[in-house]
Amino acid sequence: MMKRIKKHFGPVLLIIMGITMLILPLARVSSEPKKQASMQDTYEGTLRSLSPAVLEAAKQEAKDYNKMLGDILIGNGISSSSIAAMNENYSNLLNVNGDGIMGYLSIPKLDVVLPIFHQESTRGASHLLNTSLPVGGISTHSVLAAHSGLSSSRQFTDLVSLEEGDIFMVSVLGDELYYQVDQIRTVEPDDTSELRVIRGGDYMTLLTCTPYGVNSHRLLVRGRRAEEAAAQQAAYSTRSTGESVWYDRYIRQLLTGIVVDGSLLLGAFVLMRSRNPKVIRLRRILKRFPRALYLTCRDTWKEHQKSGHNQEGIRKVPNGRGKGKEAGD
Repeated sequence: MMKRIKKHFGPVLLIIMGITMLILPLARVSSEPKKQASMQDTYEGTLRSLSPAVLEAAKQEAKDYNKMLGDILIGNGISSSSIAAMNENYSNLLNVNGDGIMGYLSIPKLDVVLPIFHQESTRGASHLLNTSLPVGGISTHSVLAAHSGLSSSRQFTDLVSLEEGDIFMVSVLGDELYYQVDQIRTVEPDDTSELRVIRGGDYMTLLTCTPYGVNSHRLLVRGRRAEEAAAQQAAYSTRSTGESVWYDRYIRQLLTGIVVDGSLLLGAFVLMRSRNPKVIRLRRILKRFPRALYLTCRDTWKEHQKSGHNQEGIRKVPNGRGKGKEAGD
């Protein structure tokens, strides 16, 4: 009984590990909404505990930051050297909970809700430094970036499914701001011309890498500030259809993995059970291969060590009186 268990333990363990690796990404993504909801509850609980005066002061700080940034970028005579001083307090702006979360981004069509962090994070979207903070206002252009193609999170993987006219929104310090997609561009990584502040405009751009798995370019989905009532109605009409690029890719890769692994297992089974003389000969060769490889590596290593010792020995050349003399002297 024990011999049989030992004989099959290795293959069974490999199969279990393979199945675990295949379903682990799906398990992580499936648990993501619950984690996001917990973080959002904590954030909203903090907002409820703050007085209206504190929230208003935090909003005003963000608007002052945007006003100064807009003046610098548009060129209203403020020196660009003031950006460094302006960013000294950046990490504290809109950070009412002390965890780096500015607010939340929601894309109804994609069924995506992500926290907005000051810095890049695999847990959500991140605000792009030196762009407007996501509180809206005249002459502002906020940029929110997130990853695509992560195995553990959808994030912006499905951003390619957005179309002009779709709605996304941000919730910051209790205010909900709606944006309607008016432009979609694919640009080179160092091309920031589409992220500039437009005088008098109120824009927000969602940024991610593209194409899927290659990441040679950047996908920019820009939204223009929309009226709340009309935007709410549009958001409801374009709510998630359940389709997802991430899930499509996952299913394809899962099926490919199953086919490849199944083929390998079937081939191994046939190889072990076949009574064909040629297959038996091949089986014997493969059985001896690990030991032959080990012996080859061992002998090579011994030769290498021996060669090293010989090199050490010829570094000193006798000078005839018993004292060593450096070779080449």
